[in-house]
Amino acid sequence: MNRYLIAALGALVLPCAIPCQAADLPFQRIVTRTSPLDGATALHLRNENGDVHLIASDTSVVQIHVRIQTDSQASADAVTLTAINRAGSIDVSADCPKAGEYRFIVSVQVKKCDVEYDITYPRHLALTIDNRNGDIQVDDPKGSVTVRNVAGDVTVTNAATTTALSTRFGNVEASFTPGWSGSSITETTSTGNVYLHVPSTFRGRLHTHTGFGRVNNDVNLIGSPNDPDVSLRTSMGNVTIDSAG
Repeated sequence: MNRYLIAALGALVLPCAIPCQAADLPFQRIVTRTSPLDGATALHLRNENGDVHLIASDTSVVQIHVRIQTDSQASADAVTLTAINRAGSIDVSADCPKAGEYRFIVSVQVKKCDVEYDITYPRHLALTIDNRNGDIQVDDPKGSVTVRNVAGDVTVTNAATTTALSTRFGNVEASFTPGWSGSSITETTSTGNVYLHVPSTFRGRLHTHTGFGRVNNDVNLIGSPNDPDVSLRTSMGNVTIDSAG
């Protein structure tokens, strides 16, 4: 989806940061870093603008590959990638230079910076991602996954435990392993479709809502009071539950 257009239109109503499309940013810089766990049990990524892809694997370190694109080489060189162990959580971020400000009905910030992540991390870590603009994908996590996005799709494949996934403008999609064991599944968007792919043996207490759209429960998902909660919600879009195969 064109998350940049949506964010730009939203800025005419509320103050926010408008990202530039990566194709419009000619200067780039590649940064890589390897971060040891040092006892960490969680990973927290904070990003403003750019796509994010995380792959859970059997590695014992966090491997970070970042592509920074800006409107000037000086701005690209000014972005600093940090990965700090704070109280058992590895916090990753790469802050862009301060946005310029323009006034058109309301105050609007224009941030000409795109930071795209490819991260490989130990699959048992609990994962949290906070992002404003960009598509997010997480593959094969065994730890819990929490994603809070604003504009962009959220996709998680082969999750093994609890997930809480949200965006405002975009689709939310998740699939789960046959041995899934968790307390809840939550998928929420304001404008977009919600997809849940579950194994044939999965049971859960289903709660769905759509303001404008349809609910397609292709696997006739039902559950008892002791089963995990499954909450799938969109204001404008469809909700689909089907088999993961």
